[in-house]
Amino acid sequence: MRVSYLHCVKCRCRYSPHNAPQRCGCGGSIIVQYDWSGFKINWKSLRARPFNHLRYNEFYPPFKEIISLGEGGTPVINSVSSQSWHFKIEGSNPTGSVKDRGSSIEVSGMKENGVKRVVIASSGHSGLSLAAYCARAGIHCDVVIPSTASKRIIQEIQDFGADAKTVSGDCSAATAKAVSVSIKENIPLAGNYSYRREGEKSVSFELIDQLGELDYIIAPMGDGSLIASMWRGCKDLCAARLLYHMPRLVGVQSEGCCPIVRAFATDSRIRKVTPRGSPRSISCGDPLDGDLAIQSVKESEGGMVAVSGLEIARAEKTLSEKEGIDADPAAASTLAAAIKLKIPKTAKVAFVVAARGDDLD
Repeated sequence: MRVSYLHCVKCRCRYSPHNAPQRCGCGGSIIVQYDWSGFKINWKSLRARPFNHLRYNEFYPPFKEIISLGEGGTPVINSVSSQSWHFKIEGSNPTGSVKDRGSSIEVSGMKENGVKRVVIASSGHSGLSLAAYCARAGIHCDVVIPSTASKRIIQEIQDFGADAKTVSGDCSAATAKAVSVSIKENIPLAGNYSYRREGEKSVSFELIDQLGELDYIIAPMGDGSLIASMWRGCKDLCAARLLYHMPRLVGVQSEGCCPIVRAFATDSRIRKVTPRGSPRSISCGDPLDGDLAIQSVKESEGGMVAVSGLEIARAEKTLSEKEGIDADPAAASTLAAAIKLKIPKTAKVAFVVAARGDDLD
């Protein structure tokens, strides 16, 4: 599909598809605007293709080459406790998380624009995923990562040929350092920007493809990009006349770090916080796409909730002992949310298990 332009969701400032920043000067998220004129597609033609991320190629920016490692096509596991509850297992992606969908499209855009080197701040999965896809595309990748990150994830990032630069502090410190490197060395700052969201929206495509229309989609929130991306995907399917009943979105954070949930509940602006006792993968004190996540959930007539460490631990135990799913605490938070919100077992629900069973960002 042809990209008309990129624009900020707050101030509506427009940007070229080739040189948009990670975030607008006003602080708003920047999204892709497509030209939908003459666009036609149907489920029959889509389902004639292999079931993976590239099945929905027409819904992505028309890059000459899509950098792919076989992401997508992840399984849905029906819950033992309810025939209407389903778990989308994103940990089966190439590097173990939903981030691979976004990396595919983000790195494809970099390749198209002749980028040779990028920098990203991450404490786990984002950096690992970007390092893998940059290796595939021949792009050098610098990953700025908190020194508290696991030695295993740092080694895996380095195994892909990326430079893992550790800094003292949390993700906010890593982000500040990555921004500094980007400005000082004049290289793009990668991670969770316009084209990455375009890749992650394929979670919605696959869920509707696999399960049909849903009542709820429940997903963990760190910086808010995943839930915003999924709503984007639902709206794309609606525009293409492939979806008529929109799901309600439920975003989940830990009580130890819930700036998006707090802003949603109080109808106020998002205030930066210091994460305390929250799983790393949903501990983002200054969420990049927080406002866009709130907007998406409101449009879907859904909700947001913060869950405690005890509620997460109980849900994690249920997932492993009752469902046979090795999920990280962020994934368990989605089940904890359904229990806390008392979502009925008769409702058709998809839980996004965003990463494999470890606590990586």
